[in-house]
Amino acid sequence: NPHFLYNTISIISILAEDEKTDDIGQICESLSSMLRYISSASPELVPMSIELDHTMRYLQLMEYRYEENIEYAVDIPRRMLDIPIPKLVIQPIVENWTKYGIHTSPPWRLDISGETDGGTWRIDFIDNGPGFDPTVLEDLETRIAGMEFDGKIHSLHVEGMGIMNIYARLRLLYADKARFSIGNASSGGARIVIGGSSDPGVR
Repeated sequence: NPHFLYNTISIISILAEDEKTDDIGQICESLSSMLRYISSASPELVPMSIELDHTMRYLQLMEYRYEENIEYAVDIPRRMLDIPIPKLVIQPIVENWTKYGIHTSPPWRLDISGETDGGTWRIDFIDNGPGFDPTVLEDLETRIAGMEFDGKIHSLHVEGMGIMNIYARLRLLYADKARFSIGNASSGGARIVIGGSSDPGVR
């Protein structure tokens, strides 16, 4: 995302003026690692630990940008870390939060929690933002219904690595065992749940 790169370079510039070389080094390391992960020709499936590491680097960069205004908690059981999951299904949801979930008074908070029963896994994202507009939810539900009209996914023509892209890839990989829901939490913020089989070969 060009805006993400622009903002990150701006942060580096500000820190350089203040001669905060340690912070600059950490930012450059995180950014370099993220770009390598995104552009690498690695397999579609990666251990959840690697996807989480990529996500944490993104969140660390957001901390430099928003400072104490941003809060997050990640609670993923250790037994889930080796589960193979599609690449880039966690971080894009977090990035979506930093775009749309911070249009309220800070602090802006995101809670990420996971659970597994051995056969399936799921990750729950809940924020304290304004939540999804009803028209947005209706549009997403309509598009999902259209994709599942005959039980098949006919098109992956979606923009970037957005919500529909994540849904489509989960469905292609896990079929009926894919877990995907999007809506608003009882607390008022947005809530997204994703998941699938712990063994992608079992559909």
